[in-house]
Amino acid sequence: MYLLDHEPDLWDSTQRDVHPEPVTYDELLQRTVDYATAIRKNDPDAVIAGPAAWGGPGYGFSRWEGHMSEIKSRTKTVWRLML
Repeated sequence: MYLLDHEPDLWDSTQRDVHPEPVTYDELLQRTVDYATAIRKNDPDAVIAGPAAWGGPGYGFSRWEGHMSEIKSRTKTVWRLML
């Protein structure tokens, strides 16, 4: 199982040395699609999930709220969505 983007809504506070600014929706979407595509190419049967928000509020009230809808729309060609 591959779990992508661990707690991206906290990167600017917990990973300031590598991501000092808040992650944007577009950045997170592009990273998710890029990594999932590469994983799927090298491991066709992989189970891919993500992002893993820091808690319940991170999924419903985050800066990138629309991310899951966009990912769901791409799941047929990139990976199987786990909810």
